[in-house]
Amino acid sequence: MRTGACVALGISAAALAAIAQPGRDQPETPRQPVPAEAVPAIQHDDASEIRAAIADLYSVISGPAGERDWDAFRAMFADGAQMTAIGHGGGGSGAIVSMTPQQYIERAGPQLSRSAFYERQIASRTEIFGHVAHVWSTYESLRDLDGQPFSRGINSVQLVRVPPSDAGAWKVLSILWDSETPQHAIPAEYLED
Repeated sequence: MRTGACVALGISAAALAAIAQPGRDQPETPRQPVPAEAVPAIQHDDASEIRAAIADLYSVISGPAGERDWDAFRAMFADGAQMTAIGHGGGGSGAIVSMTPQQYIERAGPQLSRSAFYERQIASRTEIFGHVAHVWSTYESLRDLDGQPFSRGINSVQLVRVPPSDAGAWKVLSILWDSETPQHAIPAEYLED
């Protein structure tokens, strides 16, 4: 079953490439490397917009017991976005749990309505290329803003500019997160900005 899905994806990617590049049946000219000075520097606005998107992501799920602004949460994601958690069971076993943003709302919403939950970024590392960005966002989770964290971990957040143009907005395409455990401490380089 997985093989069929991969093949279908390959055909879709090839079809998309043909649509995006008319006249592609022409012999391809070998590509020359792009000189480093020709690659545009990261635009300050991109970095600021991405920082704001990550701050908004933490803000919308954080707060005292009660409803969250799920419409704002949904609006932060690109079409087809996925959220994936690495779960840790007893004895070192784990599980990979993937969901859509809507499925996250259905799973987490009732708990957040009953209990206070705050998650905040304590360090981050951002890389941007064109209309794609990746943020390693180290976080801590708390039940009370003045209390001690009950959990820490890293969110790996991929963002895409939608639509893919300089006028587009940065949207979350994927979040993959893993929590710190006694066997897997967060490395020091992910605790520094």
